[in-house]
Formats: sequence, structure tokens, C-alpha cells
Amino acid sequence: MTRYSIDTRTLQAGDIFIPVKGEHFDGHDFIDEARRKGAAHILDVELGPFAAEHRRKFNIPVIGVTGSAGKTTVKNMLGAVLAQKFNVQVSEHNQNNEVGVPLTLLKIDAQTQVAVIEMALRHTGDLKLLAEWALPTHALVTQVGHTHLAQFCDRPALARAKAEIFDADPAPQKAFINRQDDFSDLLTAHARLRQAQVIYFDGQDAFAQNRAAVAAVAKDFGLNDTQIEEGLRQVPASPHRLAIETLSGGLTLIDDSYNANPAAMRAASLYARQYLHARPMGAVFGDMLELGDEALRLHQEFMDWFAHEIPCAWLLWVGAFGPQLRFSAHLTTHCASTWQQALPWVQGQLPRCNGVLVKGSRGMALDGLVAALQADKAKTNG
Repeated sequence: MTRYSIDTRTLQAGDIFIPVKGEHFDGHDFIDEARRKGAAHILDVELGPFAAEHRRKFNIPVIGVTGSAGKTTVKNMLGAVLAQKFNVQVSEHNQNNEVGVPLTLLKIDAQTQVAVIEMALRHTGDLKLLAEWALPTHALVTQVGHTHLAQFCDRPALARAKAEIFDADPAPQKAFINRQDDFSDLLTAHARLRQAQVIYFDGQDAFAQNRAAVAAVAKDFGLNDTQIEEGLRQVPASPHRLAIETLSGGLTLIDDSYNANPAAMRAASLYARQYLHARPMGAVFGDMLELGDEALRLHQEFMDWFAHEIPCAWLLWVGAFGPQLRFSAHLTTHCASTWQQALPWVQGQLPRCNGVLVKGSRGMALDGLVAALQADKAKTNG
């Protein structure tokens, strides 16, 4: 299989190097380095259109997955489940934007039977562009939540931007829509306008909805319940996305520090509660960014819900919103500007719990706190 690379740090001998120009870099500056590392060829093309041309060579099902929360989880689950029957190409890690999607498309080859492509957006038009490149035959929207509201005036505007996944030409043949989403009617109308068959899924909570979404797609592809369950047992973990590790003293670390929004914060909290089976739990949360004018209200709504729904021994909040929030009087809490400031307090609280959940927006860098706790484990083992 031909390998394409846009990054000389990971380029292997024999790769074809495409010098991509980004906001803060220009791949043309690294052409000499690519040659030194053994690039077979320098291909100076526009990445997206080139990948779109490549995708059109293959008459295979392509499943586009988007949503405010759960899209990476569902993408990984779908990849593992469909692999029980097909040769599947799946987006790696967080390759879900105007660079990542083309790189995934370029991995499709003659052996690929199904592709699962994660698609993200930050602005109106992003999903339409990605859909035009990927030409999804099946489109799945996990949910429309409170994300990127600094870029969108309101959630209906965000929902309309999500609906652009149906706007490729040709449009997807089938649309998988969360029946319990606030904007299921809007998404349904848009999908049907594009002549897509709508298939609904639902569930009691975000995790049940994710499983239901995967099952709906899998059954549409002819898999049975046994194959679906076997695939779900083989879902690979993604870095900092509900990654579970046992630290010193048997403490369970649930690392979901990759990113955050209100729906994802609730989903991760419910998952931690279920995983720990009501054993004492601690939580480290960071600010949810890009929520616009509604940010403080959405943070407080989450905190009120958390205090009512999740048994918790202690809670740390990292970021500017912590001092502005009302916390439950029954909950031991602490606020800090950075995780570095908070680390000693967290370390002092760990003996009070059997597990700790870490979650916040990427800009809060809570993966640094996770690394510090993992380093403590290494010292203990050493």
C-alpha cells in the first residue's frame, strides 16, 4: 500500500511526502529533510482535492461520523464491530479535520471494504467540505450539544452546520440520527430533503446511545448480535479518551482529558460512576472552552447536575470558572488556576477514593496532571 506523509517527524523511508501549508507552518520548508529521510517522492498537491480524487476510485461504503460528543468513541466502536465481517479503514486518533480526513481517505486501497471517517467542524461549511471529499454513503450524527458556541450564534445554527454532512453530491443514502437529540427533527428533515433513508437510534444515556448507534449501523451492514458484542469487546483505547489505568494502591485513573463540553462531561461522569460501581470517587475537572456567552450558565448547570447525580468524595476545578461556581456544601472542593498548582492538593486527596476522573477542555492541559499521577506510580513501582 502506498503511504503518504505530511510530517517529516513520522515519515518513513519509501513514503510519499506531501508538503502541506498550514496556519503556522509550511511543509515546503521540510522537503530537504523528507528527502534525507528517504521519501520516495515529493508530491506537491492540494491535500484535500487529491484525497477526494483518490476516494472516488473506490466504490465502497463510507460511513461519516460526526456529533458534538461521542464521535470518536462511536468511530472506534464501529471500526471494531465492522471488522468482524469486513476489511475496515478507520480514522486514526483525532484525524477528523481538513488534514486528518484526507489522510484517512488516502489509506483506502483495493483491500478496503468499508471506511469509517470521523468528521469534525469549527465553522459553517467545514462539514460540507469534508463530506464533498469523503462522499459518505452513510452519515451518523451522535448528538448536537453545546460546543463551539463561540463560533456559532446558537445551538440551532450548530445543528444546521452538523446537517451539512448530508450535503455531498451524491448525498448519503442512509442517515443515522439520535431520536433523543433536541435537533433530531431538523436533522431528519435535512436528511430526507437529500433523499436519505433515516434510521433512528436511542438509549437511556450517552453510552447507551453510542452503543445503539453502532448496533444500528452494524445491523444495516448485516452483522448479528454476537458479532456486534464481540467487536465491542475489541474496541481499542484512544489516548486521553476514557483511558483506564490502575495506579499505586489500586487507584483507578479514568483519563478523559482530551477535550470537554457539557454533554461529554456528563457522559464521562456517568461512565465513571458505572465503572467504579459506587466506590468512592474523586474528580478533576477543567474549564469547558468555546461556549460563548452561555459559558458560566452551562458550567453551573453541569455542576448542579453532577452534585445531584454523581456520588463524589472530592472535586478539584482547574481554570477561571471554578471560583465563580456554586458547589454542593457536602462536597470537598478546591479551585486552582493550573493543574500544576492543584497537583499537591489532588495527591493529598487520593487516599480518600478508589478512582479519579480527569476531564476538561484541551486548553486546560489536564493531560499534564494525568502524566504527573502516572509518574507517581512509576516512582512507587521503582
